[in-house]
Amino acid sequence: MLLTRSFILSSLQYSCWCAIAQSRAEYQQRFGKKQILLMNESEELLLNEFVSDIIPKRGFLKNFPHDVANDSSYLVEEMHLAIQNNDDYRFELLWPLLWLLPEDKYPVNLLNELLIYPHHDQHQLIAKILQEQKHPSTLPFVQQALDSGFDYLKYTGSDDRVIAKWFSWILAEINTPVSIEMLQQYSASPNEGIRTEMKYRLKQIGIAS
Repeated sequence: MLLTRSFILSSLQYSCWCAIAQSRAEYQQRFGKKQILLMNESEELLLNEFVSDIIPKRGFLKNFPHDVANDSSYLVEEMHLAIQNNDDYRFELLWPLLWLLPEDKYPVNLLNELLIYPHHDQHQLIAKILQEQKHPSTLPFVQQALDSGFDYLKYTGSDDRVIAKWFSWILAEINTPVSIEMLQQYSASPNEGIRTEMKYRLKQIGIAS
């Protein structure tokens, strides 16, 4: 059994190394040798092993050279690089680091950007987190999402009202004069799904549209 487990772990680690080699080769091909890679190979291997369940959370945090359980700066820098370069591989690798942070240290500014960034499939979850964070800085990003026509959210298979619900909850939970005004504004949207949902949310919080 030990040999079998050892073989499995070795195979997984080999797969991680292959993924890293392929990723870095593609990176240089796309961006050239001058492209700065903030994440070194050792960090990338540890991240791959962590997200692949090869090493547990405790072992990852002990060996990873950044305090990613208490400080979001590494995640923010690396994620911004992924966003700038539309690097799906890097995004998927970094995403689990968010859950290592306590909720009061979530990088709201980054989450705001990810709310309207099209190259991932975590928009509903991000909307839920931002609803719970209740930060006014999210309002311009909600506006961009509502004005987008939801084209970048078609992958969800949901209709416009269902998607609009994510954003109506954010506006209601932020609960400032500006967010309430936005609910009222979008209750007159030409998009039937958005219009219906915003009218419903206003009614739920006791405000007539």
